[in-house]
Amino acid sequence: MNMKTFLHNILLTVTLPAAMAMIAPDCHAARLAQPTDSLLRQLHKATTAADSLPTLLHLYDAADRAGRSRLNHIIYSVAQRAGAPESLQLDLLRQIANSYNGSDSIQLLVLRETATHPESPDRLETEAFIRLLIINSQAHYLSDQQRDKNISAIIQRLTNDAPDDRLELLELYYSLCIYLSQMSRGEVLGAYMARAEKIILDRQWVSNAIPNMYYTHAGIIYTEAELYARAVQSDKKLLLLIGDLKKKYFSQGRTNRNYRTHKYICYRRMLSNYQALSAREIEVFADSITALAEADKDVADDISQNHLSDIYYFMATGRYAEAMPLLRPYLDENTAPLKKFNHHKFYRMLEEAAEATGDSTTLLATARLRNKMLEQLLKSKSEECYRELSVLYEVDKLKSERNNAEIEARESIISSHKTRLVITVAALAVLLVITIALLRLYRHAKALSRQLRDSNTRLEAQRDSLTTTQRNLIEAQDRARKAGRVRTDFITNMSQAVRDPLEAIAGYTQLIADNIDDSKRQHLQTYVDIVTLNTELLQTLVNDVLDISEADSDRLNITRRPVRIEDVCHTALECVRHRVTSGVKLSFDPGDCRPDLIVDTDPRRVEQILVNLLQNATKFTSEGYITLSTGIDADRSILSMTVTDTGTGVPRGMEDRIFERYEKGHPSAEGWGLGLSISRQIARLLGGDVVLDRSYNGGARFIFTLPLS
Repeated sequence: MNMKTFLHNILLTVTLPAAMAMIAPDCHAARLAQPTDSLLRQLHKATTAADSLPTLLHLYDAADRAGRSRLNHIIYSVAQRAGAPESLQLDLLRQIANSYNGSDSIQLLVLRETATHPESPDRLETEAFIRLLIINSQAHYLSDQQRDKNISAIIQRLTNDAPDDRLELLELYYSLCIYLSQMSRGEVLGAYMARAEKIILDRQWVSNAIPNMYYTHAGIIYTEAELYARAVQSDKKLLLLIGDLKKKYFSQGRTNRNYRTHKYICYRRMLSNYQALSAREIEVFADSITALAEADKDVADDISQNHLSDIYYFMATGRYAEAMPLLRPYLDENTAPLKKFNHHKFYRMLEEAAEATGDSTTLLATARLRNKMLEQLLKSKSEECYRELSVLYEVDKLKSERNNAEIEARESIISSHKTRLVITVAALAVLLVITIALLRLYRHAKALSRQLRDSNTRLEAQRDSLTTTQRNLIEAQDRARKAGRVRTDFITNMSQAVRDPLEAIAGYTQLIADNIDDSKRQHLQTYVDIVTLNTELLQTLVNDVLDISEADSDRLNITRRPVRIEDVCHTALECVRHRVTSGVKLSFDPGDCRPDLIVDTDPRRVEQILVNLLQNATKFTSEGYITLSTGIDADRSILSMTVTDTGTGVPRGMEDRIFERYEKGHPSAEGWGLGLSISRQIARLLGGDVVLDRSYNGGARFIFTLPLS
């Protein structure tokens, strides 16, 4: 059975109304937060998974532990159907795995389900967290022989083949700590716990699931080992993690998330280690527990049932007379809390309080029970010491094997060095022979040196000649540059001088047509359109020549300012609409760009490029469509503006040549072959490019790209 089948079997019997029915009894029993009734009404009105998910999350946060356990599977299934973020789905999988603590078979299903999500740091941490939960579940029922075998395998891996990946290394150390904690609370466990903590502190975590689990485990282990300072430090770090979790969920709008029970357990455990607390810390932690009890019924019920926090507080502050009535029930070995907490600690507190209050009867009874407990503890400690020594022996054995291997490797290196020494001596002999030969060659080289001096003299003369030639070339280059500047100025002045008469010709031609009788105007308008078209062509030529001149002289101005791209696109379309052949549809497709998309660029140059591309499309498209579309790449860093037509397309073999000056895809087409060259040159000045989409065969498609930042 896989995780999806497991969830499906649950959800066959748990529909949304059924989920509401599961939560309702808790609501009537006042187990959930105040807003539960309104949340249930919202859930009843929800029609889609996306509508239901926020309400289910609020219900989950408001529910008690049992309610959350029932809701986990429902929320995960709804989150999948709603397409919720991966971080939320992985968080739910961690909670599902944690709710089945002790059931490794279900946790394995959850682990397989986690592997179906896209790989990410969050998924890797989630998988590691669930694997540690599985090890923790299995460790409770493994035989001593199997546990020792697993410990040996981990130590061997750490000693001989420790992984480079820090997360994998942490898994090994933490797994070793879990196995060791089942059999010992000694220094070996403490040493490996410290190594695991160092890796945790060195890593930047996406989720704090593993640090949370570690410090929870560490607080318990150090408390039972009576390492008071370490236990308090672990619980303080756990409280900080709980605070970070609360802030994280609060920023997501999940204000009902309740961590009061978790905080209560931390404060109570720190009070139990009062030997490492200052007087101020004792008061602060006790006040915090009182505040939590006032705000949470579960906390208040726990305090009223076992009075553990009161006992620790009275003992910490020396109020033994008040502690005695609460401690006396623990003289009974079958008292419930003693099945979960440290017997030795309670008997020691009883003995201390009885001695301080002069209660000799209780002191005698406690001493008898404590002696019996000490005998058991001594036996247990002996077994722990034996197991720790076994672990240390295994570590030393592996280190010895590794050292032996290193010694063998060194001996092999020494042998290799001896071989190299023999080879070196032989090489020196050969070198001596070569030296003698070189001495002979030296005499010959000396004769050649004289010849080289003569050659060098000739080369110096040639160098002087080349220097003179270079100077002449530089002067010629300067003259060419000056001529280029004169040419550029001439083209600029001529272009401006030609532009005004062309505009006058077009204007007066249209004026003549407008003043002719209606009966003759239609006939005359044809000639006016021809004059206007040719005037536009000449103006385009003038503008193109002017742009080429400015680009060649590095005087092409780029003026950037924030501009709305959709406005530029519509302006370009309107500039060429009158040139579109009837029967051709001219349209704009914004794609995935927002209408209010602002780009910092030169709007006049962007419009110029788009008009050039659209005019090219109108030349070669007699039917079909011309579409200007926009889009943004996956990284949201590049804006693409694409002009697509259903015209004749670009002839094969001309895909690169059409971007060169004076090159036209079709020799018979109007124009001078400058538009695409100028467009690409301007686009690259803007930080983008103009390219031909060679994969499109329905006509021609040119893509103009611009950076968004």
